[in-house]
Amino acid sequence: MSLARYLQDHPRACDRAQGISLWWFPPTDAPSEIDVLNALDWMVEHGFMKRALAGDGRVSYARADGEGDLVGRVGLALNGVVRR
Repeated sequence: MSLARYLQDHPRACDRAQGISLWWFPPTDAPSEIDVLNALDWMVEHGFMKRALAGDGRVSYARADGEGDLVGRVGLALNGVVRR
C-alpha cells in the first residue's frame, strides 16, 4: 500500500524499479528491488500503473491515471473486489 500511497500523493511520479525502491520509501521501510518489481508487475496487471520501455531498453513505471482514490482502489483489488 505504500506504493499506492506514494502515487496518490505524487500522481506524476515516474521512475525505474531501482529508483522506486531507493527514493519512494523511507529508508527504514524500503523494500528490496525484487519486492518492488513484484508489486509493480501486480499494479500494471491490475491497471493501476503503466510500464514504458525506453530506447535503451530500460523500463520505467508511472501511475496509469492521475485521478481518484488509488489507495482505496488498490485495497479493494487486494481483497478480491474488482473495481477500477
